[in-house]
Amino acid sequence: TDGDDALIALVAEDQDVAMLLIEKTGACHRNEAARAQLKQMWRSHYAANLQTVLPLFVDDLSQGMLAVAGVQWVPAPTPTP
Repeated sequence: TDGDDALIALVAEDQDVAMLLIEKTGACHRNEAARAQLKQMWRSHYAANLQTVLPLFVDDLSQGMLAVAGVQWVPAPTPTP
């Protein structure tokens, strides 16, 4: 296993983009629900992680390929006593 908790895939046609997030549990999230789940998974790292993966996704999509990446849950912060 590579340690990923979910797989995200994007496909683009003309100006339309569709996103699918499939969790290890088999749960599937599409489009806005996928984005919401990704935000929950990445927590405060969401914006920074997007800056990392978006250029890779854009490159794949611009070549007519499916953009795919494994994602991991970011652990919740440990409460301080």
